[in-house]
Amino acid sequence: TMRSLPVDAAAKSRGLFFFSGHGLESTQGCQLLLPSDYLAPPEPNINDAISTSNLLYGLGSLKVTEQLFFVDACRNDHKELRGKNMVGAKILVEEEAAILPPDLMTPVLYSTGPGQRSWEHRDPAKGISIYGQALLDGLAGQPDIALKGDRPPYRVELSPLEQFVRARVLQLLKNAQSKERQFVKLGGQSDTSMNVTYVERPLVVTGGGWPTDR
Repeated sequence: TMRSLPVDAAAKSRGLFFFSGHGLESTQGCQLLLPSDYLAPPEPNINDAISTSNLLYGLGSLKVTEQLFFVDACRNDHKELRGKNMVGAKILVEEEAAILPPDLMTPVLYSTGPGQRSWEHRDPAKGISIYGQALLDGLAGQPDIALKGDRPPYRVELSPLEQFVRARVLQLLKNAQSKERQFVKLGGQSDTSMNVTYVERPLVVTGGGWPTDR
């Protein structure tokens, strides 16, 4: 669908990919996002998973030059899968670098660093994932995220969003009394001043932890 967009429409569009679920990373930079039937019988295939790098390289040749990736998944490995050549399924064709748009921006905001786990409550009644909540807070323009612009709509830019989500994740982990140390990481290629979204006005957090209008 993205490839079939007219050139003018593609230039005015942006891609958004969000994943929240299980993941693993056998070697640095080779993260696999695991579908619900991963390694299911009768003949489990270790590469029957989504490769984040394949998504980046496969979508990179499109005329949609702004593509945002938010990946909420573990990046540690599994001892039973160590030593195996895990690359994931080649879902998309990866084109040569020569045809990539020169203004392509593909930031990837990972919920955690290489080799680390991504934490969430075991009981869904206690809330969504830590990273997911932090990301939603940042996109809503919480008061302690640096917004750009002197009048509405204010801009939420990539660099302040990354810094906010990283700090917010650590605070939410502390609030949940988790001992996990989860450090949000930015990957891909982008301009740190890239605009992610707009907010009409900053939001404040109520006692229950949900944002309301200031």
